Amino acid sequence: MTTTGNGPAAQTLRGLLATTGAGPAAEAPAQRGTARRAVETAGPARTVAAAVHAAGGVDAPAARRLRELAAQLGDSATRWLGVHDALVRHRGTLPALLAAVPAPAPPAAPGQTRPPEPRSVPATLALLLEHAAPEAAATALAALPDRTLEHLLAGGALPGPSLTAAVVAHGDTRVRTALARHPRLDTRVLARLLGTRDPAVGAAVFRNQRATPSLRRTLAHRLDEVPMDAALRAELTDPAREVPRTWLAPLLGCGDPQLVGRALAAVEVRGVAQQYALVRVWERAGADALRALLADRNVSRYLARPVVAATLAALDEDDGPGAAPRRLYESGEPYEDPARLPALLAVMRGTSSLRDLLSEPYVHDIAALSRAHAARPFMPKACEELARHEDASDEQRHAFRLSVLNEPWRRGGRRSGNITPPGQRLAEEELDENAARWAEGMAAAGLLDPAALVHAARPARHALAALDRLARRGLLTGAAHAQLRSLAGTHLGDRPAAWAAIDDLLPAHDGTLYDLITAAGRTAGPQEGPAPATDGGSGAAATSVAGAAAVADGAPTAGAAAPVAATAPVVATAPVAAAAPAADAAPAAGEAPDPGAVPGSGAVPAAGAAAALGDVRGSVAASTAGAAPAAHGVPGPGVGPDAGNAPGAGAGAEVGSAPAAGAGAEVGSVPAAGAGPDSGSVLTAEAGPDTGSAPAAAAGPDIGSGGAAGAGRAGEAGAAAGGGEREAHGEAPPATPPAAPRGPVERAALAALDLLRSLAGGDAPLPEDPGVLRFLARHSRADAPGLATPVWLRRACAAQGIRPPEGRFWYVAPLPAQLRNQPLSPPSTLGSSAVPTERAYLQGIVTPEALLDGLPARHLLQVPYDWRRFAFVQAWRDALARRLRAALGTDADAWLRLAATAAARADRTFDDTSPDISWLELIRLATAPGAAGPRAAEPPAAAGPARRPAEAAAWFRPGTGAASAGGPGPGGWRWPPGHRRDAPGRPAPGPRPGTRPSRRPVTRRLG
Repeated sequence: MTTTGNGPAAQTLRGLLATTGAGPAAEAPAQRGTARRAVETAGPARTVAAAVHAAGGVDAPAARRLRELAAQLGDSATRWLGVHDALVRHRGTLPALLAAVPAPAPPAAPGQTRPPEPRSVPATLALLLEHAAPEAAATALAALPDRTLEHLLAGGALPGPSLTAAVVAHGDTRVRTALARHPRLDTRVLARLLGTRDPAVGAAVFRNQRATPSLRRTLAHRLDEVPMDAALRAELTDPAREVPRTWLAPLLGCGDPQLVGRALAAVEVRGVAQQYALVRVWERAGADALRALLADRNVSRYLARPVVAATLAALDEDDGPGAAPRRLYESGEPYEDPARLPALLAVMRGTSSLRDLLSEPYVHDIAALSRAHAARPFMPKACEELARHEDASDEQRHAFRLSVLNEPWRRGGRRSGNITPPGQRLAEEELDENAARWAEGMAAAGLLDPAALVHAARPARHALAALDRLARRGLLTGAAHAQLRSLAGTHLGDRPAAWAAIDDLLPAHDGTLYDLITAAGRTAGPQEGPAPATDGGSGAAATSVAGAAAVADGAPTAGAAAPVAATAPVVATAPVAAAAPAADAAPAAGEAPDPGAVPGSGAVPAAGAAAALGDVRGSVAASTAGAAPAAHGVPGPGVGPDAGNAPGAGAGAEVGSAPAAGAGAEVGSVPAAGAGPDSGSVLTAEAGPDTGSAPAAAAGPDIGSGGAAGAGRAGEAGAAAGGGEREAHGEAPPATPPAAPRGPVERAALAALDLLRSLAGGDAPLPEDPGVLRFLARHSRADAPGLATPVWLRRACAAQGIRPPEGRFWYVAPLPAQLRNQPLSPPSTLGSSAVPTERAYLQGIVTPEALLDGLPARHLLQVPYDWRRFAFVQAWRDALARRLRAALGTDADAWLRLAATAAARADRTFDDTSPDISWLELIRLATAPGAAGPRAAEPPAAAGPARRPAEAAAWFRPGTGAASAGGPGPGGWRWPPGHRRDAPGRPAPGPRPGTRPSRRPVTRRLG
């Protein structure tokens, strides 16, 4: 059994102890009255919503004050519209504005455009409307402009429950239709909107992506009472239009010949469903309409032959009103029987069959479905649809959702329905390899207390994996975190042997995590007292429960290093004599070369090296084969960029690969001196000038091996040997730092040390602990300060014989020349490949002005959704706004020329292989003498083949492309709003004669 206590399971447990428990207990509650003060004092008035949100949300005092303010406006549409128009320019508080409401702004004159309102205006209006009387809120919404109504009801955050109820109960068609378009509206609200029996509102509900098949079926089956909206009907019956299957399947039982014919031709269903659809046409439209439908080849060719034959035979045997259709229906599937669907879902197991059953016109009796599900659980796919049914109560939704959440952890390895509560499952069943996914879903839904995974889940290996996933997702509660800290402090303490027993016992342990930690403490023997920190603060203090508690609480305790400066004591205790020379000093004869040499010495790639900023994987150009070493061991210009891997004259040794003199085993994975002519061997002092390694004679013993010759590898085996010797003398073995940074605290150690060393000046000694250096050497490029491995770390690793991790190099920062010669080129879809650009911007390597010249203009016109989380996008947008204000000002013709140039260059880029054009190039072309006029959007003849408008439109679409940047587009000309927010005193450019202003201002901004 190893005694390092640094195995994977122990590291995972330390990481759990170092995290802060989530949940309500971890968040400090807002002070009562803070939100009310925000309502009273926030300015300008339109920022009240943001201030209340920052104060923790609306509490009781704030709600009372908001009701008082809303009551001042009453149900006067003029006063509400006046508040809306004044919020854009009012600089005072909200109570001051409502005390003297100005008159609404006059309507815009023909051809006049107005800047779009800030998004804070609808947010503050929504806060007032939520606390207004229902009739007053409905009156106010009817008076607001379309753009504001879209922000309030059709997009963004969901409207509050009071405002939603006011719209459903008192709103007009326009207001209700806007609410019905919200993509995240609950199906129960959609059902209430459908119950208003308004055709336009019903059409919006039908088109909503969250509408269930039963909601759409309700609209289609009441055509005799409420006619279908004409636009929706035309859309559904147009054979040339592609309509989703989920829109057409509910039409099967509506009885309208035109709608049923469209559904039968487009949706593949069973023969019994086709027969039912024909029966419904017969009952609603008559036998003649059914015969005409069967005679239509566009419909009949999709019908099953037995269905057509049976229907024609029934038509010939028609012996009375309603008798023949009823016999035909009784010979098929009883779709109108409420007990039929529950019976089928209880026995159906195929996913495709379940989808067909839910799309066919069965009656959905949610009470009968719930009873059947409780008796024999349905498959998760069926429960996923029923959990959002508009007629389901909260309890019924919970029962259906429980089966969906239980799906990852399958009972007996079979996929089936399961409504067992999570606590009962933990007590009765054993977790499998999918337990982490199961625990995440249950904890996110609030159905599982993560503390149960500590004392009730088994086996321990799966429980530990589940807790680790919850911690990474921020779902580990304070109770679970406190329980883990108590267990570790009681049974593991500061004993490396106890921590090592975790990894030794875990694979075969079938009990709970509680039992595992208890058994590990017994295996290592009794704990006599807290062991002193002998690792020099190298990060092994995380082994200590006190250190873990300090990390969790955000403050260091006695004997535990602070999280950021976890390795600072190493710098303070290292001998001053180990300090490396200055970066520009060449080493003397016989000394180890400086692995952090300045550019030009081989430590960085040459100016022509193909190492772009976008490549952050750490791989650089390989060293030139056969490159001659320079004098004094400093590599010449032909040497590769890895300063820690510079070969000498025929030596091939690497920096930091020298073992202790006479060491008989492999140390640091490099053979000892005399091991043979291997390219990784180390030359002795007499072997000539060594360009990449320290002389073996000057190498001291490996600190990590305990000073024992022949200790084997300098890692765990050396620590084990040294630990055993110290235990024989009655000394406590030192704690070992983690093998690699894990978690945000450990990943920040290198940057924190680099900052401390920069503050200490040039007198800071180099760290000497091999364990600490190996820990720091395993950093990623994203965690390296300036995207480069610090010079002091490379020197310290070279002095201790530590190479970069296997398969990697020391990271080197990209040169400015490389950034200028090879511009950035992130993709236009997902944000994963834009991470290099984000890292370069955050590290200060790329400035916002450099982004203007290095990134294609079209990426800012169509910002991918995932890019919104990156800081460089906003910096890029702000830099462009400043540049456009300086270059174009308020000259409308200049803006038009810029848009025309952008459209022309977009077409040219599709037709040739030239690189994407940047914003600086666009501005230069638009402002150059002889630039294209405002209407000249065609590229010059020499630009390439004839343009392809369809392809150009893929980049510059109306409202999101060149038109939204200020140029003419297929959707009409639109003004650029980038300069308006930052220059309120500057007049906005007016429309030029002959241009057609947009009917709808642009809401997206460049600055």
